Amino acid sequence: MTYTFSYFFSKILKTHVGSLQRSKELSKYLVAKDKGEEYNKKLFGNILSSNVEQIVKRQLEVGLDFISDGEMSKISYATYIKDRIDGFSGESERRAPADLDDFPDYKEKLAISGGTPTYSRPCCTNELKIKDNFSLLNDIENFSKALKKYDHAKAFMNAASPGVINVFMPNKFYASDDEYLNKLSSIMANEYEQITNANIHVQLDLSLIHISEPTRPLYISYAVFCLK
Repeated sequence: MTYTFSYFFSKILKTHVGSLQRSKELSKYLVAKDKGEEYNKKLFGNILSSNVEQIVKRQLEVGLDFISDGEMSKISYATYIKDRIDGFSGESERRAPADLDDFPDYKEKLAISGGTPTYSRPCCTNELKIKDNFSLLNDIENFSKALKKYDHAKAFMNAASPGVINVFMPNKFYASDDEYLNKLSSIMANEYEQITNANIHVQLDLSLIHISEPTRPLYISYAVFCLK
């Protein structure tokens, strides 16, 4: 897709980070899926498609220019790939931001109150390979149908970067993190290409800005790895 130079300077284009609120019904299915519980796959598919259509409509109603599918199918912006790629198992260590170490009582309070995410965050424990391409194609199809229904073309889909995956689901298998990141890069390229082949922009999730300053230097080089 192409846009003229004058188009971009005729108005300030509006967009957002990507992830939007799921319905309670959809969230229930996403949690069940993440926990490996039984769920009605056909009903989940119908609810997911409906949520994507509704979120596309809502974004256009509020006047956004570049819109997304709201990441409706994903439990989180990084760990969703564990359902699409073989080689992950167990649970990774969850490191609290280093600046909380100066406030141990508050740190404990956050932990007790559920202030940290409870979704599954496995480690890489085996050779990585694609196991599920259907979920990606289904995301693209749901989004494309909604865009066509509302006659809108300026759109993007979020995809995890190799660096973000490494932060949330660290390497316990490959000889080095560089080897792990190279493998992730080659596998994730499939997702990036299929999204762009559908005339949808890719937004790579490199978002480590939320990590506290004392913690961030440990990870930031991995977050930008895929840009090298």
